[in-house]
Amino acid sequence: MINYEQHKEASKKNIVRSIIDGTFLSREIVFKNIWFIIFLFFLALIYIANRNHAEKIVRDTVRLKKEVDELKAEQLTITSMLMKISQQSEVERLVVKHNLDLYPSEEPPYKITVSCPK
Repeated sequence: MINYEQHKEASKKNIVRSIIDGTFLSREIVFKNIWFIIFLFFLALIYIANRNHAEKIVRDTVRLKKEVDELKAEQLTITSMLMKISQQSEVERLVVKHNLDLYPSEEPPYKITVSCPK
């Protein structure tokens, strides 16, 4: 008499053998459920496409984050250079360097007021 474990092992071998040699596809159960199998295949394709799309979005996000960080560093550098150039001492030095024949005013600035009749 064959015990239960030997029978179970033999049926596993038969299932694997039927999948490998293709007889599994000719069984009646496959033909009855062909539309369900096609549906599962379609869902698998959608799942793969969705995963690829999500990975592409993540790659683009990382690339854009790096680009934003680089642009922020460049903006900080340019802003600091502009602040340095706009200092009065630096402006005077550049005027002398380029011989622009400009001189600082000796008189302090004053406010001009104009009265407007109503």
